[in-house]
Amino acid sequence: MKEDIHLYMKIGIVHHTAFPLAGSKSGGTLESITDIVSDPFFDAIEITSIHDSNERTKVKQTLLSSGILVCFNATPQCLTKPLSLGSVIEFERHSALQMIKEAVDEAYEMNAEIFTISDDFISEAFFQEHTVRALNESFKEIYRHAALKGTMKVAYRPPFSTVSPSVTGKFPKIEQDQFGFLIDLDHLPVNYEMNDKNMKYIKKHLLYSRMGNCCKVGRYNQIMGKTPHTRNQFTAVHADQLLYFLRNLYKFDYIGEGNQGVLSLNVKTMDYEAPHSVIANGKRTLLEAWRMLQLNQTIWPNC
Repeated sequence: MKEDIHLYMKIGIVHHTAFPLAGSKSGGTLESITDIVSDPFFDAIEITSIHDSNERTKVKQTLLSSGILVCFNATPQCLTKPLSLGSVIEFERHSALQMIKEAVDEAYEMNAEIFTISDDFISEAFFQEHTVRALNESFKEIYRHAALKGTMKVAYRPPFSTVSPSVTGKFPKIEQDQFGFLIDLDHLPVNYEMNDKNMKYIKKHLLYSRMGNCCKVGRYNQIMGKTPHTRNQFTAVHADQLLYFLRNLYKFDYIGEGNQGVLSLNVKTMDYEAPHSVIANGKRTLLEAWRMLQLNQTIWPNC
């Protein structure tokens, strides 16, 4: 096993969580994205919609010149009520579809290679039998829209408590190399679930992965001291959890020499923190987990 982690994966970062205030000032998105592409540690970046057309053009040029792999996340923007791709009310489902399709168009404009659908659009649909059919139809329409424009891959994140063969078997049988799953490590501690239990059901169709809120022990304790809420729960991930996550990604052939799937830091900057220090903390946590994986001979050879 070689020491350089970049030989085994493309390391990315989710821009809009690391720099949550970037869009609140003129030129802030371009400035923060320029900072990221200037860092050779990152091979990929996940962005979301940029409303200012002039800034969007400049960001596009910056990303093109950097050669960095671009992922695009469809994040609900300023919604007064949630939109669900699994809604049985056709008007609501089509409203969600329209927002996703517009995001797909912008993703192609930004030369994105991977398109991710936020679980804000889909989570509730998994918990009721009749909504799965509506979700299935929405996925088909999204795939057709994306496929008409190019070869961008489309990935969505299911809630892990419902991922099983009985659920995944209901999803559309379409080109699986372009349509599949996104997993984020921060969901696993929230649901008190082990990686192996859920990841095995989606390993054949895994297109994109995130390492949510990775941090060293000091920040981990601070974050876990926060009062959690049921929706979008903020959960820290430490090196021990990340170690087994990396092990499983390797075991499922998502990362490794010749594979190099994208694994993005989805670190959330809190009000009192500077984005660059949070990103550095995430890097240290990832590298610590990588060293642990290299040294732990009882884990690595069995992958």
